Amino acid sequence: MNTWWPRIWLGVALLAWASLFPASLLVFDSSRDLANGLAIALGLNFPSAGPIVNFSRLFGPFWFYLLSIPFALGAGVKLVVWGIGLLSAAKLWVAWRLGREWGSPTLGLAWAALLLVPGWAMVSALVPTHVSVVEVFVLLALWFAVRAGANGGLRDLSLMAVAFSLAMHGHPTSVIYAPMLAWLSRRAWWFRPLRLSAALAAFGLPFLPLIVSVLASAANESGTEAVATGGSMAEVLAVLWARLLSFPAVAWSWTMQVSELPASVANGRPGATLLHALWLLLGLAAVAGGLLALWRRDWRLIALIAYVTASFCVIVLMRDMHGAWMFIAILPITALAMVLTIAHVLPGRWHAAGSLLLAVCSLSAVLWTAQMLKHVEDDGELSLSNRVIADVAQWADPEPSPLPWIRADRHDSLARRLCGQDDLRLHGDVAGLLRMSNGVALARQCGPRQQSFLGGVAGMSQAGLPAGMLRRMGMPEAHFQVDRMGFVALQPTEVLTEFGGFPLRLDWLFPVPDPAWWANRSVTTQQVDIACPKDEWLLISDLSVGLNLMTFEVASAQGPRTPDATTMLTSAWRCEGDNLHLQVTAFDMRLVDVFRISIQRPSVPSMFAYPANVEGDSSSH
Repeated sequence: MNTWWPRIWLGVALLAWASLFPASLLVFDSSRDLANGLAIALGLNFPSAGPIVNFSRLFGPFWFYLLSIPFALGAGVKLVVWGIGLLSAAKLWVAWRLGREWGSPTLGLAWAALLLVPGWAMVSALVPTHVSVVEVFVLLALWFAVRAGANGGLRDLSLMAVAFSLAMHGHPTSVIYAPMLAWLSRRAWWFRPLRLSAALAAFGLPFLPLIVSVLASAANESGTEAVATGGSMAEVLAVLWARLLSFPAVAWSWTMQVSELPASVANGRPGATLLHALWLLLGLAAVAGGLLALWRRDWRLIALIAYVTASFCVIVLMRDMHGAWMFIAILPITALAMVLTIAHVLPGRWHAAGSLLLAVCSLSAVLWTAQMLKHVEDDGELSLSNRVIADVAQWADPEPSPLPWIRADRHDSLARRLCGQDDLRLHGDVAGLLRMSNGVALARQCGPRQQSFLGGVAGMSQAGLPAGMLRRMGMPEAHFQVDRMGFVALQPTEVLTEFGGFPLRLDWLFPVPDPAWWANRSVTTQQVDIACPKDEWLLISDLSVGLNLMTFEVASAQGPRTPDATTMLTSAWRCEGDNLHLQVTAFDMRLVDVFRISIQRPSVPSMFAYPANVEGDSSSH
């Protein structure tokens, strides 16, 4: 195989995968990471622990300090997210190099190409967090392990340990590689206690700030704290047994829905069927190849398949709910096993052509996905398969609730529009998405003291709603102007004073400043009667969806009312001229936004976004 063609493909593929990240959504976890990086760059906070994983502080702050570097150089959110994308895309280059050294150039190209096909890895591209870099560090650890096993060198052994530690910092499910790495690198450490100690020390380096912090905290602790236990051994075994029994269902659902997430990005546009077909063809070929490997007694490949299966089982045993991000770590060896099994189906002389075909198909699929993500700004929302992200054991909702969506690379221009507008109150989905951003872009563009108010009554009020929602509500197209984010600015006819008024500023602790805080949250209930004039709409927005413990009931004299239009953040009811009774239960009423609008009135010039044909000042990177 000519070496120039794969190199050109790699360059284009790296940029194609990285280009998905600017279109991503800043949710609380990704915004927490960015906020910590910016706080470090601004000298406001120097954390000793990394992101909270499953309500526990398990790892060091490597990820936060890595993100602080571009912020310290003056980058905005757009460039930082591009940087995360490029780092994530480096997995393709590492897989290509590792495949060449481990097997052949054909294996390297096929492995990289299969890792590029949009599937479960889309989770790390649509929601950029520390999980986005798990694959590249896992592959680096494997690469250094192979080299250490080949030359017995201490340097490669130490680099393997550091890369594995950083993969663990990406997500603890990377622990599944510990036995494989130990086996591959055994020549470098077997019966060499000093080398083994050096490798363990290298592994522990990224944990050092956390270890020092824990020791210092323990030394300064004046009292004793109760330590929560997981229950008796019998209870623990019962939980593990129940999780083990769920393994077949989780594995089946995860396998069958591998293309569900990227296909849902299309929102019904052409191309999704071809992506489903590509994954179906690859899956059938892998199954056939696995059976042939068993028939031919290819014990090395059978051992790899068994290792992948056992690793999947270990991940299933970790939690009751199995978020899609938990399985990102297993994707590299799963892709390797698939490539090797498919190779059993094809004659040897077809391997090079097959890898080239897979490379073309995977690159086409990613470019198609990037094109589909551009359509997000047509409607300001995306009907994403959120249920399978939260738990891969669930089957995708055929009609998922639209998720309001502001691309990550739009947050800088959005923040610049808000600089100095201290008396502006924002309502609706734009307020909810800004809350999700933790004020990162606002602090980057306007300074860390800048704040904006979400909901409430004071000064000027504007509601920002996705154009897609307004179309479902029946607002005439002639009445609204869609901004460059896919949102429409409206003037509320009334804002309820009992709710809202949350000050948005840079927040590097939210969503879980402390596990005890999370566990001890309590809620309050508010009831109010609302006048609802005919031809208007009542809207209720949850400005901290999933974290504010918000529930509500709306009723008229005739009985309970169900929403007439919804997004995942906002529910809307058509007014019929009578009063409505609203009961809201929430943790923080400042994060509940209740207001009315009239869709018969034209939209107003946006005070939070640029028009669709105007690009904001790009001087802030």
